Amino acid sequence: MEGPLEITYDMLADKSKRFVNNVIDWVICIVLTLGLGLTGNWLYEAYGYDGLAIGDITVNTFKFNLLHLVVSVVFYGLFESLTSRTPGKYVTETKVVMRDGTPPGTNAVLLRTLCRLIPFEALSFIGQFTIGWHDALSRTLVVDVYKYNKALQLKKALAAGKQIV
Repeated sequence: MEGPLEITYDMLADKSKRFVNNVIDWVICIVLTLGLGLTGNWLYEAYGYDGLAIGDITVNTFKFNLLHLVVSVVFYGLFESLTSRTPGKYVTETKVVMRDGTPPGTNAVLLRTLCRLIPFEALSFIGQFTIGWHDALSRTLVVDVYKYNKALQLKKALAAGKQIV
């Protein structure tokens, strides 16, 4: 179990990793949304079940956007609640932590996920810092896993009274 750990600026994931996280996760969410939409349309055409039918599969339709919103909330909510990482974060070897270094709770992940829906939230990354609005409002950070684990091991070694070389 990971415990409180002072998160330093050098542990934070850089902008390029954050960008790659966003692109990978966005693509996965779009693919899932398209898959669900096409499946829903197929169920309607084959069996008359219109529960998931979204009609025209284009990005600018209300039903597609609503389905994408639900998929995104479930996708980020599940991955970050269960593992503190999305597939994009696995690729870039980053993870979400609270400001004290502990794993985020369900409420923090839900707030973080909903804050991603703020219009122009992506613009919050313009500037020198790698902390977006969804990080700031949920009091979470995205850290480099290697640097985080190294700091955690150092903390444990110091707590155990081991000599650090």
